[in-house]
Amino acid sequence: MSGRAYTVLAGIIILITIGLIIGTVYYLQTSPPPEEQVAAQLPTMAVLPTLTPSVTNTATRVLPPTLPPTFTHTPTITLTPTVTPTVTFTPSSTPTITDTPSLTPTLESSLTATPTATFTATATSSLPSATPTDTRSPFPFTLRGGEVIFTPNRYNSAGCAYQGVGGQVFDIQGNGIGSGIRVVVVDDQGREFAAAAGSNSNYGGSGGYEIGVASQPNRRNYFAQLRTTDTNVVISPEVPVVFPSDCDRNVAIVNWIQTRPF
Repeated sequence: MSGRAYTVLAGIIILITIGLIIGTVYYLQTSPPPEEQVAAQLPTMAVLPTLTPSVTNTATRVLPPTLPPTFTHTPTITLTPTVTPTVTFTPSSTPTITDTPSLTPTLESSLTATPTATFTATATSSLPSATPTDTRSPFPFTLRGGEVIFTPNRYNSAGCAYQGVGGQVFDIQGNGIGSGIRVVVVDDQGREFAAAAGSNSNYGGSGGYEIGVASQPNRRNYFAQLRTTDTNVVISPEVPVVFPSDCDRNVAIVNWIQTRPF
């Protein structure tokens, strides 16, 4: 090999050596620091104070001192014997004779009662004695026969789709009254239904009347009475009418009879 070749080879080796040195230095400068240096460069973590729970006072029950048992005085009953003297009777040596007379009842003659006349003063009135009479009704009309009669509706064309009160009003002689009197029926709600005596001849001729109170049978309570047409004065007692809610008894026959003039 020539001297020129050695020179070139030596230069290459020197260049490689210089490059290795430069690379080593660069690596050392740019390599990450050791863990200790990294930890030293990190910010210091703040240590927070630890909450210490407060001391809770626990109440301790202090028992009261034990007292000695209470002394209970028990009285002692001492029985003291009582000496009861014994009386001894000594008979007398001389007996005493007591004369006890016997009583003999003597029957007296029986007493005979003598009646004594006793005079009682009685007030005498010069007025004639009153003769009791029957209690007079305050109304001149009353319910004839004393009862309400229920029948099926054969007095109009409504048939079972009807409920009403009908009948006649008679005078003292038994004739129908055709004017001056109204028959009034009041239901349990206070509603009034009325018809004049003599306004309907289907119930037996003169004095007849008819009052419709419902379009079908029901069990409601109704009350019928007579009043004068012009002055509306009540001239009969109030007669209760209770329907049985039956198509065979949907008409109540209430007849009235006059008992005295009015």
